Amino acid sequence: MKAWLLAHLRAFSDAWRRLAAQPLAAGLSVLVIGIALTLPLALAQMLVQTQRFAERFTGSPQVSLFLAMDVAADQRQALETALRAHPGAKSVRFVGRDAALADLAKSAGLGDVAQALPANPLPDAFVVDVRGTSAATLEQLRRDAAALPGVEHVQSDHEWARRLDALVSLARSAVLAVAVLLAAGLVAITFNTIRLQILGRRAEIELAQLIGATDGFVRRPFVYFGLLQGLLGALVAWILVAAIAAALDRELAVLNRLYGSALHFGLPAPLTVAGLSGLCALLGALGAALSVQDYLRRGLSK
Repeated sequence: MKAWLLAHLRAFSDAWRRLAAQPLAAGLSVLVIGIALTLPLALAQMLVQTQRFAERFTGSPQVSLFLAMDVAADQRQALETALRAHPGAKSVRFVGRDAALADLAKSAGLGDVAQALPANPLPDAFVVDVRGTSAATLEQLRRDAAALPGVEHVQSDHEWARRLDALVSLARSAVLAVAVLLAAGLVAITFNTIRLQILGRRAEIELAQLIGATDGFVRRPFVYFGLLQGLLGALVAWILVAAIAAALDRELAVLNRLYGSALHFGLPAPLTVAGLSGLCALLGALGAALSVQDYLRRGLSK
């Protein structure tokens, strides 16, 4: 175990020395990787912030429950208890029939008409704010509410939630497609970079193989070189995203003062940064491993 760890430590040190020995070439490769990664990262963060702003701007979707005219007070209380216990309900508000008629007369200017009515035709109602904006959650709450005893009619904002879900899903698919393409590009960049490294060290590799070096011994420093390259590329991408976020937030601050809004680009969560940085490092290592494996296969076929 100790020998295995020492072998990997030596390979890592060798990769780091070779990376530092060619700052211009390595720096340009890292910069290309960082710029390529910046696009999906910035788009993903913009999508997250846009979705949050849309939720704040449009408010929570609601489900309105209109009760039957003959619902008693105890049954109405049981309904309210059941609604508050529903996992999809964020808040529940009761709107009495008298208050609803007064609001209608006030907002529509129908005060004289309301006074002339022989009886209040409006039912009691509950307005439920839905937890989140998922169309599935909204539809489930609507179905469950409609099945409750004493509920005459249910009206929901499910069409709005479906449209928002569809737009968000489309944007996520677009960001994912761009991310996959650029991830493949990262592997290709690392593959070609390592191929140049191999060609420059071909005599050294052949000599090591002649004295018994295994494929793992040959592959190890190049894999660490690709891993470091991917990790540094991710670091460059995060720096660029932070710079973009700072520039956009300065411009958004002006709009926030003019329109009283709360737009903010922001930065991804630290856990997201760590996870994606690790993924970039693994992609770099994959590109390097594929390049070395291709060289070894060609060498064996000669």
